Amino acid sequence: MLPNWQMAMRDDDYKLVRSATTDYDTTTAACLTTTKTELYAIDDNVPPKLDDAASNLLQTGHTLNHAEKKALASLTTALVKLLDSNVPCTGDGNLDGIVDQEDVNQFNYWANVTASNSSWYDFNLDGFTNQNDTPYITQGQFPRKCPAQR
Repeated sequence: MLPNWQMAMRDDDYKLVRSATTDYDTTTAACLTTTKTELYAIDDNVPPKLDDAASNLLQTGHTLNHAEKKALASLTTALVKLLDSNVPCTGDGNLDGIVDQEDVNQFNYWANVTASNSSWYDFNLDGFTNQNDTPYITQGQFPRKCPAQR
């Protein structure tokens, strides 16, 4: 499954990658979000080594050295600051910063094309894109701009 979002922060020597995946759990009838964090040494060789499970410095069994610990702390602080600057905008399913008719159109598209089994535009996180999600788009002022970044 592809992540819902993925962000990375790097310096000259290391790259920190954080991703989150939300999936519908049929046993609990709720969405579950799993966050994953990876740390890689930067490889500028030609061709570069790919970031894969084996090269993840946070994998089980690897003990971080001093430089890796320092990079993890620094990059984590920078990434958290970046992620905290994102202001959520409920109802903006296409992430263009405006809740408008295009969100209604896209909501209708995904609800129809997937018989309401889409996670796109599933704002109440019940695993379905259906009429229960429309108030998240249409409540309040419509159309509306999302809050400015902090």
